[in-house]
Amino acid sequence: MENDEHGSCEAHGESPEGWQAAGHHVLPGTSGVSFRTMVQDKSWWIFRALTPNRLTFPRNGWLERGMPKQAIDEFFAILATISGPVRDKIASQSEPNLYVDELSDADAAKILEAALRLVRRWNESLAHPEPDAALPASA
Repeated sequence: MENDEHGSCEAHGESPEGWQAAGHHVLPGTSGVSFRTMVQDKSWWIFRALTPNRLTFPRNGWLERGMPKQAIDEFFAILATISGPVRDKIASQSEPNLYVDELSDADAAKILEAALRLVRRWNESLAHPEPDAALPASA
């Protein structure tokens, strides 16, 4: 379903250029393109485009890397507000997928801002750790 409001990853804010404009990296890999950020001098993938139309977000992987659970929960709460059929699965899947052709431009912008906020919160938690906060494990 392609029209003015829907299309490929390139048509939305989660394009490689949108992520890179925020100071992050986009790298091709064996499983699509990874949208990466630097944390503690190490490159970590935040989400992947497995195809130009399919984005995946690794909830459990983020927890294993030491991201604050509250920040992850906030990210997925924002994902749950987008329109479309996948929204019901977001709360239950460990690595939910979103299909770009089902996103409006407004939803795509929401997702990009939520991902950027997640990265900021992760960096802030490492700069000011809670007494029992975990450091990221190796990638």
